Amino acid sequence: MEVQILPLVLTKMEKLIIVDENDEEVGLKESEECHLNNGILHRASTIFIFNSEGELLITQRSKNKRLWAGIWESSCSTHVKEKENFVQSGERRVLEELGINSKLKFLYKFRYNAKFKNIGSENEICALLVGYWNGKIRPNLNEIADYKWISLEDLKKELEKYPKNYAPWTIIAFQGYLKSKIENKAITKGDYFREMGETSYKTKEKLFAILGNKIQNFLLNRDLFYFIKIRENKLWARPWVIRMAYELGNGKNWQELVEIMSIFELENISNYQSNAAFDKKYGIVDENSRMRQVIASFISRNLVQLMSEQIKDKTLSDLILKSICEIDFFNYYGQSYEYNELNIKNFNIDMSWEDYLKIYITRCFLYGGTWIKNCLSVGYQLSKENNNEIKGLLEGFGMYLGTGWMILNDITDYFIKAGKFGMNYKTALDEFKDIWNGRVTLPIFHALKKSSKEEKEFLLSILNNKIEKKDENIRKVFDILLKRGSLNFSYSVANYFRKKAKKLIGGLPNTKRAYLSIFADAIKSNKFIFEFRKLGLRTIKLSNEVNHFLNNLNINFVCK
Repeated sequence: MEVQILPLVLTKMEKLIIVDENDEEVGLKESEECHLNNGILHRASTIFIFNSEGELLITQRSKNKRLWAGIWESSCSTHVKEKENFVQSGERRVLEELGINSKLKFLYKFRYNAKFKNIGSENEICALLVGYWNGKIRPNLNEIADYKWISLEDLKKELEKYPKNYAPWTIIAFQGYLKSKIENKAITKGDYFREMGETSYKTKEKLFAILGNKIQNFLLNRDLFYFIKIRENKLWARPWVIRMAYELGNGKNWQELVEIMSIFELENISNYQSNAAFDKKYGIVDENSRMRQVIASFISRNLVQLMSEQIKDKTLSDLILKSICEIDFFNYYGQSYEYNELNIKNFNIDMSWEDYLKIYITRCFLYGGTWIKNCLSVGYQLSKENNNEIKGLLEGFGMYLGTGWMILNDITDYFIKAGKFGMNYKTALDEFKDIWNGRVTLPIFHALKKSSKEEKEFLLSILNNKIEKKDENIRKVFDILLKRGSLNFSYSVANYFRKKAKKLIGGLPNTKRAYLSIFADAIKSNKFIFEFRKLGLRTIKLSNEVNHFLNNLNINFVCK
């Protein structure tokens, strides 16, 4: 090992910066005094130097050191001198101890207090600084007995196996560095879909097992599993949302929540069952099939209640039941809006934009917003982290994003694609059901406001079931929505809520924010939206009237 002896810089008489718990400077005291007994809180920095191989330089403290002599630590550490900041102190020290000139970057700071035998203590607010160096190391023998380069994986194993061989500040700094490295990892859509797929698979496995044990009757099995089978090869968003919020709260083992995730997914399936019966969707058209799905929905909700009550932890059981009850209540409330206020039979087509949006956005909050809000809220609370500010941000994110998703769902109800062999649409499943069921959703209301007299009469005839459902009529509805910019308008409103949701999570840790951000951006990358864009779908500037309503919207008004 090549060595170079440099003058010893720190002396017993040297004064250190004394700080309070908020790292506010309160004075100066001599170094020796700062380390007696439990120590006096002062500033310090510890430095991680990496090479191009990603290895970390660690050093063994000189046996002449008063505290933690002979112990391995970071690349080097130092106290912050008067008139220095953290980075300046670190850049000074790497030259003094290691003989290198490396620019350092401040990563984060932490507070710790550690006692060394009966000799003294470190009581510091310590910054972790990071730099890079591929040249020679010229250690100061007054400070360093030995050094080596080590991989992060090997150091992690060393710290787990022999923690007493390492300085306490190095252990804390290393743990924080790994966490920061994870949190600042660039998250891709591949990561997003892989994690959602993993969560979906585990939840499906659990739900099939639960229903298989509880439902033995063949006919009930057939009706209950109808929608589970339809959704079997799809990604299940709600379980993943619960997992994401749980891990954001530093929950350690999401697979412990799989049964709870299956409860929420069964609740979701019960909504599919009732909605299909009401709207004649997914091939549930004749009276017998519709009644069977209504009964299946009742049974699913009963099973959700039973599964929630059987959770052994009473506090947890109550949390799930409260959340499910809120989802049920608001879903029923939302259905009431659909079959009353938004039904053409009770609808005033001359109402103002403000009056319409109060009804329509409330329905979207009730149907979509409360779902995502409750999944995020429950997941976060299951992590046992108690931060009401983060919980509130997640709930707001869920309300806004779920509303945007409901609007998106209303847009894609009018999906139609002109292909080589004619039109391609799924009228047997979901598309155009809103207008055939007389429901005035956002695209239709906009079209009624913007259309010619002839177009308006045509749309009203369809809403009132006075026109036969034929290909040319479906095509004409689509052409009116496209021509009058109704799809662009509705998409812009959905995008408004996407942006509102993303703005709320700006302060969350990067990894979790990235996953939630990709989830929100699915409003832009939905497969139907992708097809619509080929036909010119785009966001537009909303009118002052609409903007004023949206900007003054209180997401809590639906609960009043």
